[in-house]
Order: sequence, then C-alpha cells, then structure tokens
Amino acid sequence: MNQSREVLENLTEIQIAGQLVKLINVYKSVPISFDARIKSISFDAVLLKVHKYQAFCMQQSKYTYIDSNMLPKVVKGYVVNLDVDKNLAVLTDLSYIEGRIGDRELIRVEPKGSVNVLLINGIKSNGDLVNISLRGIGIFLDQGSFTPKAFGEEQRILLNFQMPNSDQKINIIGVVKNVSLDKAMKRYRIGIQIYPDQNTELEISRYVAHRQAEILREIKMLLGIG
Repeated sequence: MNQSREVLENLTEIQIAGQLVKLINVYKSVPISFDARIKSISFDAVLLKVHKYQAFCMQQSKYTYIDSNMLPKVVKGYVVNLDVDKNLAVLTDLSYIEGRIGDRELIRVEPKGSVNVLLINGIKSNGDLVNISLRGIGIFLDQGSFTPKAFGEEQRILLNFQMPNSDQKINIIGVVKNVSLDKAMKRYRIGIQIYPDQNTELEISRYVAHRQAEILREIKMLLGIG
C-alpha cells in the first residue's frame, strides 16, 4: 500500500468517527490554523470543508498540513481544487512528514517594512530582519558581509536594531543556530536564538502581538471581510 492510500484510510476512520481535523498553514510567518471537516474521500483525494482564512492561505501556498490525534504523524497534502466561495478544498498527493508543524514555541512574525540589524562579533555587518519571536530572529546578510568565523553556526553575536513602530533600541545577545546560502540572491539567511532581558522581552512581545493582529486584518481585507 502506498503512503497516500494509507493516509486516506486513516482519514476515512476520522470521518466515520465524526471528528474534525486541524489544518495548518503559515502566512508571513504567522501560523494560521483552523478546524476542517472531511466531506468525502475518493481513491486518491480528500474533500474538506475549511475555514475561509485557511482557504485563503491554501490558495497562496497550494498545500496545507493536516493534524489529528487519530493520525500517527502530520500529513502534507497538495491543493488540486479550491472553491473559495464555498470554502471547499480537494487535497491529493498526501504523505506523512516528520516533526510538528505550527508548534514553534513562540510565534514568529515578519516585519511590515525593512528593518536594519547590526551584527557584531569582531567585525560589524548590516543585515535585514526576516522575522522575530521572543526566542529567535531571522536575518538576511549579504554574501560579501558574511564570514563563518564571525557569523557561522554557534557563534555568539551582539545584535543592535530599532524595534519597528517604536523608538526603542534593542541590544541583545544571540547564538547562531543555522545558516543557509541563497545563491540567486547572493545572501545568507541566518537563524539566531536570542536571550532577551525582561524589558526587551516585553518590547518584542508587544510588537509580535501587534504584527500578528495586523497580518490577520490583512487577510480579512484581502477576503473582503468587514
């Protein structure tokens, strides 16, 4: 039995039990997760009744993740048909994935505009903020500004930047946890674990909550919901 058929059999059991499944997508780094109901299952696809916000995210990404306590693992499915008026989605090519999706300890958000971040570790380099949470920051750094000795994995660095929509200056220590090169853009993406003090944590928390609400309002606006 191929994996897709195995997933569909498990989804059939969920449908018979009358249980809902949880769908998970990420929009601008914010997890969007609502319950969905299994309407029908065919030989190679499943039809779901989904939340309108979820339908919007699925339209953007062309896939979604399915979670349930009746599934052994999270399932990834690709959208082959989507009726955004009736909030109906058909998924196929279903497969199990490793790990949990949307279970980050803390929500990360993308800034609305460009935010410059100064990285200091023996040398100084200017990067751009990709996303931020209470425990982590993502930064883009030009290829010419990157050196493994200063900004490679497990390097301890100082970060200086101004919190968006605020006069608050942030000075925070971080440890690089992952580095990846985007050859096309000639830049590195650096994932940094941060250790904020109480005041800095409060500032970041306020911004994350503000930006999350802003992103959800953006979805509502795009959907034409008052």
